[in-house]
Amino acid sequence: MFRSTERSNIFVSESSFDYIRLNNGLYIDKTREIYNSLLVGGKYYFLVRPRRFGKSLLCSTLSNLFGGYSKRVLYEDLWIGKNSVWDFEKEEHPVIHLDMSKVAGADSNVHNFKMKVKFMLEDTASFAGVELNCDREGPIELFLQALILRLKQKYNKPVVVIIDEYDKPILDLINKPEHMEAVRESLQSFYSVLKSEESNLRLVFITGLYKFTEMSMFSTLNNLRDISLKLSAGTLVGYTESEIKEYFGDHIQAFKSKLNITDDDVLMNELRQRYNGYRFGLDTANGKISESIYNPFTINYVFQDLEFSDEWSLSGSASMLSKKLIEHGYSYESMLTTSVDHLKSSCKPNEMSLTSLMYYGGYATINKYDKVTNDLYLKIPNKSINKYLARDYLRTKFSISDITAFDRAVKKVHDVMTGTPINEMDSKITEITKLLDDVLNFYVYEAMNDEGQFRNVMDSMFKFRFGDVAQEIQTKNGRIDTVITEKSRVFIIEYKYNQTSSSALQQIKKKEYYGQYLSKNLPILLFGISLRRNSKSKNRYIEISYDMINNNK
Repeated sequence: MFRSTERSNIFVSESSFDYIRLNNGLYIDKTREIYNSLLVGGKYYFLVRPRRFGKSLLCSTLSNLFGGYSKRVLYEDLWIGKNSVWDFEKEEHPVIHLDMSKVAGADSNVHNFKMKVKFMLEDTASFAGVELNCDREGPIELFLQALILRLKQKYNKPVVVIIDEYDKPILDLINKPEHMEAVRESLQSFYSVLKSEESNLRLVFITGLYKFTEMSMFSTLNNLRDISLKLSAGTLVGYTESEIKEYFGDHIQAFKSKLNITDDDVLMNELRQRYNGYRFGLDTANGKISESIYNPFTINYVFQDLEFSDEWSLSGSASMLSKKLIEHGYSYESMLTTSVDHLKSSCKPNEMSLTSLMYYGGYATINKYDKVTNDLYLKIPNKSINKYLARDYLRTKFSISDITAFDRAVKKVHDVMTGTPINEMDSKITEITKLLDDVLNFYVYEAMNDEGQFRNVMDSMFKFRFGDVAQEIQTKNGRIDTVITEKSRVFIIEYKYNQTSSSALQQIKKKEYYGQYLSKNLPILLFGISLRRNSKSKNRYIEISYDMINNNK
């Protein structure tokens, strides 16, 4: 029924499992992960993942599993159907599936929120053929409690409750503290019903972006199992590389044909650098980290349109994160060391740490874990996120309105630095200096008051166009400010502020920062870059000192 000789349809924004399956939609089989993570040995589960990472489709897939024997056909060619581990007839249960994003909104208040929740619960009751008979002015928790009891009485089976994006009503009001607090208190009472009605429930599954404290499900649901960092849940959403090769095979061939390339590895390497790199699962006992996954929303867009796209980045904003970084004078890279306990701990909505914002927002991911110190080292997942964070940082810091003109200016820098023959680079330093000054004309120089701010701005600019931009690389002799790796050359950069660029270049040479890059057999270009101030006019300007190690072999 679900096999087609034609390429499967890619429904980019569709999160209805049955719609996708009934309309020749491409569905990556996650039923094995669902069964092992959510259907064996527990009742209450909680999962946080970044936005648009497949949580809603996961909820729909889970919901349909309890739809009875008539739903079995949707799963017959999936792992859970082929392995006969799920009894569709025995496991038929009434389901309450609540999408809390439908009751959210930045213009909401507690009254509107409560009315929307009541309408949503009444719609669910009407669809199931039961009446709630609740006082319209009554609290929303009584509506939920009544719905659970009516469904249990009608079907004589415990109820499944699935709550998607539980924290969306809070996040939408984070800049309106009074409204947010009122909605939070209402939600606290609402979610407490899930504890009091435990005997009438078969399964509770809750998803969100963050783990907020004082939301009674964390204080009263003492048996709520948070699987967000569990190794077994590492690939519950998102696409592994093997899944992309298996399910997108026809699309890969079509994309290769459009790009006029013949080698699968060439395309996969580009996809890997742009969109892969997310790791969410961790086993602290042995230090094992889950398999790397791709952002599913972006991959769906890429193969639907057969062109590289940054749709996930473009569909959101990291302005709140950027503002916090700028306020505290931090760089993104300085936020990438934390602990397992810190990520596991809950927080108040308006007191999220910068590291938590980066990790749960999808801008940072697990890189490695130290069992001895319990330190967890994060990284920015891929080039797409790196570029997006750089763009948002610069927009926030300098209120750039014309990002296209800025990007064109950066492209000129990139083209000269990467396209100039190595033996002619020395003659281009004056031009590069002028181009960097042109780029920085987009900003107010006075906003760069120290070396750290200057370095953040320069590195953010490089991330717009350059491939692999790494910061604060530790060596045996010190820490390199920035390393840019391109196909034909490596740039090692040291920044200075109100000091000579020659002193920056001498530091690179004296400490032999280039040593660990000699094995790449590429020319290594050494750049000392300084932001100077004219002693008479007080105008600021870029100064560059340059040298090269011709490492070609």
